[in-house]
Amino acid sequence: MTRESITVVALLILIGCLVPQCVSANDASVPLESWLERLKTLEGHKAAAFRVGPELVKLDPDFALKVMEAAWPELTDFQVKRGLLKAFHFGKSLRPKKHPRVLKILHLGMSDRDEKVRQYAAAYVKEYALEDFSGRPQAYAQWYEKHGDLPVEQVVPSDQLRQRSVVLKQHKNGRVNEEALKDVADIPSLDLTVNNNRRMRYFLIGAGKNAEAPPKGYNLVVIMPGGGGGANFHPFVRRIYKHALGKSFLVAQPVAFKWHKKQKIVWPTRIHPTIGQKFATEDFVEAVINDVKKRHKINDRNIFTLSWSSSGPAAYAISLQKNTAVRGSFVAMSVFRRNWLPPLDTAKGHIYYLLHSPQDKICPFSHAKQAKVDLTGVGALVRLETYKGGHGWRGNPYGNIRNGMTWLMKQTQSPRSSKY
Repeated sequence: MTRESITVVALLILIGCLVPQCVSANDASVPLESWLERLKTLEGHKAAAFRVGPELVKLDPDFALKVMEAAWPELTDFQVKRGLLKAFHFGKSLRPKKHPRVLKILHLGMSDRDEKVRQYAAAYVKEYALEDFSGRPQAYAQWYEKHGDLPVEQVVPSDQLRQRSVVLKQHKNGRVNEEALKDVADIPSLDLTVNNNRRMRYFLIGAGKNAEAPPKGYNLVVIMPGGGGGANFHPFVRRIYKHALGKSFLVAQPVAFKWHKKQKIVWPTRIHPTIGQKFATEDFVEAVINDVKKRHKINDRNIFTLSWSSSGPAAYAISLQKNTAVRGSFVAMSVFRRNWLPPLDTAKGHIYYLLHSPQDKICPFSHAKQAKVDLTGVGALVRLETYKGGHGWRGNPYGNIRNGMTWLMKQTQSPRSSKY
């Protein structure tokens, strides 16, 4: 090697050690100021998400949070903020665990002055809260006040963390990620539409090729997921079938259709619609039930809906139709608003199982109590059960669902009115 070459190499090494980009996550002596300088000079999503972000994730969690909190007000590039949030949310080097301070770091995004950053952060927060806080700062503030200082394992128990992660995975083409379905690969499922209408997409779960229907027909549960109501909940819905229902049931999972980009009502109804909708959720669910009946023998006495959070209002609306095929409604952790519903008179004789946590800060427990009072007052049969822990499927979700469906089934054996 020539003297000139040696000189060039030495200069490159020296320069590399002096510039901020040379900061290494493995160097515990790197001061906060060096990290701040490095983050302020970042450009683009890839550098943040796949180069610098993963190094930050490997730091001591409290120091990493300190770095992020100090640097965040100085960052102006949306793509850099997006990349950093992604790095901490996915935390590939920590899998299967999550970063211990991920909720506080996502809070930086949720509190950002840029709406695009807040929306991006909300998509990640949804995995932990199973609630979409986009455009709902007050609801998020209430949730974060309760959960923000907790280790992520306390917010989402370790046995549910993987479930929530795979529930929210979805390919860009709208197909459910097969990796998320490994533990329910034995459960038959068809991806269907009603009369080839792509806006009326639903999954039909259960009844394999050679399965014979029970003598009186299958029990049918129409499961309308909360959150965004999308196909990404399909793995969770299959688990509900596997662990809470069984072979005497069929499950139909409608996929909520998004009528416009800024739509906030996940399951729009006749009385509580959204711009541009061509049909209401009431029509969608009835069409799905009729389509399932064309394919399988169904026990008309045992047709139910299972809904939670964002889908609850639509489930109430379906139950209040005069000629609905639905006999009983399982509504969990949802709001009850009279001004979103038709008159309650038609609830007479209908059966409701309500499941709600008194600690729920997102959908207050008072809604479930009011639903019981109002619906019972018009002649409906209502049972309200509680669970601990706040909003979301806490504790033993499959056991809770199984208990609710068992109770509904018992009530349909002795109808209390001529509604049906």
